[in-house]
Amino acid sequence: MGAYDDVAWAYPVSILVFGGLCICFSFGDIENSKYLQIFSAWTRIIVLALMMMGTIYYLGADGVQATPVFNWEE
Repeated sequence: MGAYDDVAWAYPVSILVFGGLCICFSFGDIENSKYLQIFSAWTRIIVLALMMMGTIYYLGADGVQATPVFNWEE
């Protein structure tokens, strides 16, 4: 079993949450939607922070390794 098998449910759940939010916000007037703007701003900040934390974690755990640009062996 791989590591992905433990979190294989994350992608479909993410798609459902995104679709649900899109449906909820599509029924209203987006032009003056303060809550949509607040939600999207916080979501961007959280996603950016998670990407930075993931990068720092993997750089600390695995270190910087030189990899070839093209993998010609396969």
